Amino acid sequence: LAREAHETGLPNQVRAVYVSPLRALDRDIHRNLTPPLEAVNARLPEGRRVRMEVRTGDTLPAERGRQQRRRPHLLLTTPESLSSLLSQAGWRGELCAVRGAHAILTGRYVEARNWLNEAWQITPHEAVMLRGVIALNRGVSNMMLGDIGRAAPLFAEAAKLSEVSGNLRSAFTALNNLAAMQSLMGQLHRSAETYRHALALAQTRLDNSQPQQAIAAMLHIGLAETLYEWNELDAAWAEAQHGFKPDGQLTGDEQARLAGYILAARVLRVRGDATAAQAMLDDGLRFGEQCRTRWHILRDLKAWRARFQIERGELAAAQAWAADAALKPDAPGDELRARGHAYHTLARLRIVQQPAEALRLLDRLAAAFEGSDQIAGLIETQLLTAIAQRRLSRPAAARAALTSALQLAAPENFIREQPDEGAPLAELLADLRHDLQNGDEIALIDFIDRILAAMSSPTSERPVERAAARAELIEPLSDRELVILRHIADGLSNQEIAHRLIVAVSTVKWHVNNIYAKLNAHSRTLALARARELQLL
Repeated sequence: LAREAHETGLPNQVRAVYVSPLRALDRDIHRNLTPPLEAVNARLPEGRRVRMEVRTGDTLPAERGRQQRRRPHLLLTTPESLSSLLSQAGWRGELCAVRGAHAILTGRYVEARNWLNEAWQITPHEAVMLRGVIALNRGVSNMMLGDIGRAAPLFAEAAKLSEVSGNLRSAFTALNNLAAMQSLMGQLHRSAETYRHALALAQTRLDNSQPQQAIAAMLHIGLAETLYEWNELDAAWAEAQHGFKPDGQLTGDEQARLAGYILAARVLRVRGDATAAQAMLDDGLRFGEQCRTRWHILRDLKAWRARFQIERGELAAAQAWAADAALKPDAPGDELRARGHAYHTLARLRIVQQPAEALRLLDRLAAAFEGSDQIAGLIETQLLTAIAQRRLSRPAAARAALTSALQLAAPENFIREQPDEGAPLAELLADLRHDLQNGDEIALIDFIDRILAAMSSPTSERPVERAAARAELIEPLSDRELVILRHIADGLSNQEIAHRLIVAVSTVKWHVNNIYAKLNAHSRTLALARARELQLL
């Protein structure tokens, strides 16, 4: 409560209930609660202090009415009085909202949705701030259950109510989630508009404090993800750097930072730095393990790492991820949608190992996405289906799946999905382009041409045989040091390397000094010469 009060202020609602037996009530008030609360409030600004009130059978009606108007953040009561309170709709609405929020944090999304739907029904319309929070969490529960179509309008309602009531964190979180839903629904242009509207609003409503700038950070990362899908890589990179500082302290919005690690890894991979991309994901996982909350996005980060491992041929590591993730190919459609990225990664692993099994999983994914609003998930499913069919030497089926994916992707300019699948898809695209050249599919041909142009840039890591070289070193270079060594060989300065890897210059200098020590060199020239002797370059 103190942290939230300091960062954004507490809404006019009960946030915690302390239940004390009547015989212990006086002790709890005067010893266990009042002294520490006074010490906490002494550190908070006047208008942001945590309010505590006592409600028992002896509380006068006038006092009860005051508590209804100006809600205590911490309510101290007895079991008997709590039972009485639960029978009153106003209090029950808040308690249902708290139960729903707690169920979300513990992964019980069906239960959360039920509690929050009840809270919405019984909370009075004049409780605008509370209804805004309830709408936001209703959207989250539906989102986590894979029901994007229901989640999006709930986030829009939450943004409106929260902005009116002055609950900025709730308003901007709702706008961020709404834009993310629009992207999943294949509405990239609407998603970008929502992010830009929210960022424009943030410039006028947020101050320069770290907690409020953390709110803006998640919006920058979200817009960067949309720009990436359009293959506007430089713009995505620039936007991401407004909201993502991997070398910063572990503060701010943790989910935004985890999303930043994923986006940075994807951009580094496109630029040909597969090793740096892997190191970025590893850094993100280490950060995620330190977070107070086990965020859902941490599962996506692990799935991205497995996807990179599959691309590098590290199938045993990817298989270990699949076992740990406890994925079930025969899972119901709502679970397949809710964990779509993980199941798509599993499909990629199956394409390499058992393409027929991959097709069976992809058929289930297609059925799940076709019955929903998740166009982005259906595009990815059809692209992977095309690759699997090609691997099974079924060119007609591969072409049909690819054509379906492109027809879904073209209207909103989903370009980056295709180049990220690599060479197998490039060949299919080239064949389809050749087949269409004498037809009247002008728009589709133009879209394929833009995809093939995006694929013409080098995106694969240069092969480096490191095992023998490392054996000759007293202490082998780490993956991050090898990345920096390659950038040194390319003639980049410390400042340029820092910009490329999204780290501080001081971090690059520290790694460079480690490289010098391990290679027994005191300059870049000697370090590069020694590295070439050891076949590190």
